[in-house]
Amino acid sequence: ALAAGAAAIVAAQINTGDARQAIFEFVRVGALMLMALGALTPLFQTMTAAISDDTAFATAACALFVSVLTHDYAFIDSQMARAGNSVSLGTSMFAASILASRLEKKTEVFADMLLSVLLFVLFPFFGRVIKARVPAVGRVAFAA
Repeated sequence: ALAAGAAAIVAAQINTGDARQAIFEFVRVGALMLMALGALTPLFQTMTAAISDDTAFATAACALFVSVLTHDYAFIDSQMARAGNSVSLGTSMFAASILASRLEKKTEVFADMLLSVLLFVLFPFFGRVIKARVPAVGRVAFAA
């Protein structure tokens, strides 16, 4: 999945003739993101220790509901993001961090937060690049 994000970033930069710079930038940002996520994993793991399971799950469910309501479903087809998309991203990452804090092992928390970043942050941009570069695949994979 991380390679898919890299491919999307590189594919977006190939037309500008700066693919080497795009690859370097991806490696730099990707390494920083992984280090930051690894450093924050203990915080995510203990974030809701004083809150009951019922409250944590209800809060995560409410946040995901707000995320579904405010998501920009036309993002793949549009050129600009709308304000609702940042609300959707914030609430989906909030819900993911609450749910990750209920996991037992640090590796599980890290994997859950990495998956959340890939799905909620990188996948929409990957979908936009795929739909623009390979329209036949984009119509099938992102039927919207």
